[in-house]
Amino acid sequence: MQDPDAESIVGIFNQVHPPTAVQHCAGIWLTAPAQEGCLPELVVSKGTLLEVYTASCAGADVKLMLIASLTLPGLVESLACIPYRYRGRGRDSILLSFREAKASVLCWDATSAGLVTSSLHYFEADEAMRGGRAAFTRGPLAAGDPLGRCGAVVVYDNKLAVLPAMVPELLELDEAAGLAGAGRVPEAGTVGNSYVDDLGSALDIQEVKAATFLHGYSEPVLLVLHEPRPSWSGALRDGRDTCVASALSLSLARRTHACIWSAPGLPTDARGLAAVPSGGALVLCRDGVVFVAQGQSLALLTNPRGRPGPAPPPLVFDHTGTQPPGNTAAAYARAHLQPHPATLATMLSTSPAAPGLDVECDTGALGWLTASTAFLSVKTGQLVMLRLERTGGAVNSITMTLAGASPPATCLASVGPSLLFLGSALGDSLLVRAEAAAAAADAHSVSMGGQGGAPSPHSNPELSGGEDEEHILERDGGEGPGGAAQPMEVDGQSAAPASAGAPASADDEEDEAMRLYGMSLGQEDGAGASRAAEPMRYALSVLDALINVGPIHSITMADVPGERPFLLTCSGSEKTGALCMMRPSVTPTVITRVPLPGVLGLWAVWCAKSEAADGKAPASAPQPHHSYLVMSFKDGTKLLATGDELREATDVVEFAVDTRTLAAGSMAGGRLLLQVFPQGLRTLRGTEMLVDHWAADLARGAGVDPVDPGVSVLAAHITDTAALVRLSCGALALLRLDPDSLALAPVRLGAAQGGRDDLSQPDGSGPLTLIGSSAVTAACLASLPAAGSTLQRAIVALCREGGALEVYDADTWELVLREEDFVRGKAVLGAGLPPSSSSRAPPHPPIKATEVLIAAPTSLAALRPDLRDAARPSAVAPSQHPYLLALLSDGTLLAYRAFWTGGQLRFKRLLLDVPPCLPPCPGLPDGPLPPRLTFFQGMGEDLACSGFLLAGAKPLLLVASRNTLVPHPFGLGQHLPLAAFTPFHNVNCPFGFVASAPDVARSQGGLHIGQLPPRTRLDGPWARQKIALRATPLQATFYPEASLIGLLVCRHAPYTPAMPEEDGSEPHAAYSYALADAAAAAAGPAALVHEVRRVAGAA
Repeated sequence: MQDPDAESIVGIFNQVHPPTAVQHCAGIWLTAPAQEGCLPELVVSKGTLLEVYTASCAGADVKLMLIASLTLPGLVESLACIPYRYRGRGRDSILLSFREAKASVLCWDATSAGLVTSSLHYFEADEAMRGGRAAFTRGPLAAGDPLGRCGAVVVYDNKLAVLPAMVPELLELDEAAGLAGAGRVPEAGTVGNSYVDDLGSALDIQEVKAATFLHGYSEPVLLVLHEPRPSWSGALRDGRDTCVASALSLSLARRTHACIWSAPGLPTDARGLAAVPSGGALVLCRDGVVFVAQGQSLALLTNPRGRPGPAPPPLVFDHTGTQPPGNTAAAYARAHLQPHPATLATMLSTSPAAPGLDVECDTGALGWLTASTAFLSVKTGQLVMLRLERTGGAVNSITMTLAGASPPATCLASVGPSLLFLGSALGDSLLVRAEAAAAAADAHSVSMGGQGGAPSPHSNPELSGGEDEEHILERDGGEGPGGAAQPMEVDGQSAAPASAGAPASADDEEDEAMRLYGMSLGQEDGAGASRAAEPMRYALSVLDALINVGPIHSITMADVPGERPFLLTCSGSEKTGALCMMRPSVTPTVITRVPLPGVLGLWAVWCAKSEAADGKAPASAPQPHHSYLVMSFKDGTKLLATGDELREATDVVEFAVDTRTLAAGSMAGGRLLLQVFPQGLRTLRGTEMLVDHWAADLARGAGVDPVDPGVSVLAAHITDTAALVRLSCGALALLRLDPDSLALAPVRLGAAQGGRDDLSQPDGSGPLTLIGSSAVTAACLASLPAAGSTLQRAIVALCREGGALEVYDADTWELVLREEDFVRGKAVLGAGLPPSSSSRAPPHPPIKATEVLIAAPTSLAALRPDLRDAARPSAVAPSQHPYLLALLSDGTLLAYRAFWTGGQLRFKRLLLDVPPCLPPCPGLPDGPLPPRLTFFQGMGEDLACSGFLLAGAKPLLLVASRNTLVPHPFGLGQHLPLAAFTPFHNVNCPFGFVASAPDVARSQGGLHIGQLPPRTRLDGPWARQKIALRATPLQATFYPEASLIGLLVCRHAPYTPAMPEEDGSEPHAAYSYALADAAAAAAGPAALVHEVRRVAGAA
C-alpha cells in the first residue's frame, strides 16, 4: 500500500545548492575534432550534475569556462570517453554508468550548444543477472577503448556489457548503396546494440575491482582486476596475493572474449588500474604500484611498512610471577612494531623502494601528463610524480618523486600537453600547469635540490589559490599574505630518483609564504639531486580552481538581529578544513544613507579632467573617479558633484533639470555628456550645453512622415560612440558621434551604405522597415565579436510588439537574427532551427518585452589592473561570450548566452534559479521610466565581479562567471525594494554603487551608497566567505550578542608519550595500548587533539 504522506514528502524537497564535489573527470574532444594546437574539453561529474568546461587561454592566464551543464536523474558511478576518429573529423562521446546496471552515451549538439543523449542502455531487466543479491558494494564500472571501437560497462561485479561502436565505413557504404534505413555518417561516436557476457561462467571471474582498456592492440583488450578467492585483513596469512589482472580480447563480430594473458599474484589490497599510453597498465596497491604487461611485471615499494622485517618470536609469559603478563605483552608490542612478513605482499616486499617516499597508493587518482610521466594524488593529499623508463619497448624501471601536496584528488585528467585537472570531493578542484623546467626557466625559480646537494632556500614553497588569502592569514595567526600563483619545479630521475625527504616540520609550515586552500602544491623538503645529472624537471603552477563547499561536517544557522540569517558550515579536514559562512542572498555594506526620497533613476558619469570642475582623476586612468551623480525624479533632475564630499551641482552643470531623465552617460572617453529626457536629448561638454536634439526632429530623421507633434522619447541606450533612442511613435533613432567635432549626427535606420533604402525580409518577400505597424517595445546597442574573429562589430537588437526579436548589423543594416516567438523563451535562438512545436494559445493580454540588453563583460585583469591578484585562482573567472537579457511585461526575465556555429550567431537560454515573476518597484509614477536592468563591470574592492542588476520589488544581482550568470537576491535590508541602481566609484566609495529605495520603504528609503560585501565570493549559488582553519572543524555555534563564532576543531599534534600502564593489567589490553603508543611514536605528529577556537566579526 502506498504511503499517503509520500506525495507530501516529495513536495517539500527542494535543492537549494547544487553539488560541488567532483567525483569523476575526463579530457574529451567533445565539441571539435582533435587537432594540433587545440585543447580538449574537460567533462566533470558532480553527483547528479554533469558539466563541460573549456580551457580559455589569455596569454599566461588560463581559466575554465563552462560551455554546457546537464542535470542527471541519478548519481554517476563512473565516466569514460569513447573516442571517434574518422577522417580527422570525429568527435568523442561520453559514457556514463548508473546504479545498478544502466548506462548512457552523450554527444555534443552544435546547433544547440549542449549535450544530447545518443543512446540509453538498460541491463536490469534480467533478474537472473543479480545472482540472488539485492545490493552490490560496487557500482557499474565504465571504460572506453582508446581507438573508439567500443565501450564496456562491468555490472553486477562480473557481468560485462559491451557497447560496440558504429562502424563509419559500413554506414558510408550503406548510404552510397541507398539501402533502406541508411543514415549519414555521424560526426560523433555512437554505439550500436549492446550485449552482455557473464565473466563468471565463461572465465571464472567473480569480483571485478577495476577495469580499463589497454593501448596498442589490434582488437579491443580489456584489463580487469579481480579477486578469484576474496580475502580480508584478518586472513592475510592464508591469502595475501589473491588479486589477478586478466587481459580479455573482445571480438566484437563473434561476441566472444578470450583471456590472452594474465598477471597473478597481485596484492590483496590492489584497488585501481590505470592504462599506460605506451602499453601496459599500472596497478595501484596500498604499499606500492605494480606495472603489468604481456609477459612482464615490475613493482615499486612506496612506503617502508611494506618491507618485511624478521619474524617475531613467539610471545612467552613469565609464569614464575617475576614480571606481570601485561608488562611482558607491552614490551613485546614495542619491540616488534613491524608487520608480520607473512601478511605482506610478496611482489612488493621484494621490489625496490622509492627513496624517502612514504605514501599509500591504493585509493589514489592517477593522470598521465605524457606517455611515460604521470601524477598520482594519494589519500593524504600528497602529489607524486611517476615516470616509466623503457628500454627496447619494455619498462625497466619505475621512479616516483614527491611533488608536494594539494586537496586529496578523487580523479585526475589531462587537458592538453601541459595541463592537469585535479578533481576533488574533499576540497577545491585545481587546474594545474606542468611545464618542462627548461621552457620555464626564466619564470620559474623555485627548485628542489638534488642528491648530495644543499636544500633549496625555498624547499617548501606553496601556491596561493585560496579565496581571500589575506583574510585567511589574519584568522590563522597573522602570517604574511598570499600572492599570485607561483611556480615550482619537481625533479625526477630515471636511474637515481631524488629523495623526497621527510615531511616539513611545524616551524616550516608556520613560515610558509603562500598557501593553497590551506594545503600546498609546493615541494616537500628533500636532499635533492646533482645538477650535473640534469634530471627532468617540471614547473607546476595553479591556474584556476573550482570551489567545493563540502564535505560538510555540520551546519548551524546564525540569526543576526536586523539582518538576514546565514549558515555556518564546517567543511574539509586537516589543512583543507575551513569555516564557511554562506548566505542565500547578497547583503552589501552600506557606507552612508542620504534621506533623498523619490529618486527614479541613477547614473554615475565622469568627465575628463579638463572638462569637469570636480574631476578627481584624468581620463587616462584605468578607472577614473566619477564626476557627477545624475538623479531623476518625477518632475525634475538633480546632480551631485562626487568629490571628497557629495554636494549639489544642479546649478553648475547645464542639464535639463525641469524634466525627468531617462538615461545619461559619458561619451568620447569622458569628453562629452549626454542626457536623454522625454522631450529629446542634450549634449554637454564639461558643464556647458552644446546642442539639443528634440524628439520630433529625431522622428523626422528616422523617416517618420508625418510626425506627430506630441512625439516623445520613451527610452534610450548610450555607448561611448553612439546613442539609440526609442520614440513613442514606434520608431528608432540612431545618433553617431563624430570623434573630431564631438557632434551627434542622426543616422536613418534601414539606409544601407550600398545604396538601398530599406531591408528585405528573410524570405525576400518584401521590405522590412524599422518603422511600421509593429512598434518597437525595447531596443539596445551592443558590440559583438564576429564569428571566428576578435574584431568587434556594432549591432542593434530590438523587440517588437508582437514578441519578435531582431538583431541588425549597425553598420550595414543587414538582418543578423530574427526570432518570431522570442517572448516564449525558446531554448535556442537562431536561424535554421526547427520551428517551435508549442501549441499553446497566445497569452491574453499579449506579452511583450519591455527591456532588452546585450553586454559582454571585459576581462577583470584588463579592467582592474589595481587588483594585484586579478588573475589568481581565487578571482572570479571572466566570461567569454556576450549575454542577452530581456525583461517581459509579465515580470519574466529571459537570459541567453551568445555562441556561434557554422558562422551564424545564436543564443542559448540560461536556466536561472530566479522567481517566475519579478515585479517593478511599487509606488512608481506613470509615464516613461528609466530602465531596470543595469550592466556593471569590475564592481567590488577586493574580489571584483561583473554582471547585471535588476531593480524592482525583488532586486536581483546576476554575476557573470565562467560563461554563465549566477543569480543572487540583492537586498539593502529586510525585503527592501530598489527603484534605481548605478555603479559608483570615488575616493570614499571605491568600486561601489548607489541605490535608491522608494518612499514606501519609510525609514530605510533614500539613497544608499555602499559596496559589495568584502572578502565574499559571489560566483557560486550562495554568497560565501571562507576562513581557513588548518584543522578539522567539527562543530560551530554562533553567539549573536557578541558577534562571535565558537568552533570545536581537531588537529594532529606532536607525539606525547602515553601514561604507562599499571602493573598487573590485562595482557590483551596492555598489548593494544603499547602497540598504539609505539605506532604513534613512529608516525611522528599523528596524535589527534581537540580544541575550542573563537572567530570574531562574523556578522
